Amino acid sequence: MRRQAGFSLLEVIVAFLVFALIATVVLAIVSRGLIGAEQTAQYQHAVMLAESLLDRAAAESLSPGRYDGSYPGGYEWTLRIAAEPGFREAPMRLLRATAEVGFTGDRSVQLTTLLPVPS
Repeated sequence: MRRQAGFSLLEVIVAFLVFALIATVVLAIVSRGLIGAEQTAQYQHAVMLAESLLDRAAAESLSPGRYDGSYPGGYEWTLRIAAEPGFREAPMRLLRATAEVGFTGDRSVQLTTLLPVPS
């Protein structure tokens, strides 16, 4: 008797299960990668916004205090400016500017710099 060429039903089912398992793992890895890329993009955008706030504080010579606001896309910001203790050398003084940008629920970025201000 001649043997027929081809695969048995059991071999096809096993091959399909192996393929399904590999596809599931690959999709999970790709999904995590996409989520990570989105979170990284949000973080980079928040850092850019915080840097912009600090640049604004330096350019506009804002007085000490607290400033709040929001940007499109769900970014909430706070800018705090306070005198830096321990540095009162004439003719300059320093202000500490802290920009905090919140995004995606409880995530936030905080940047701080010192601004020289004429006395």
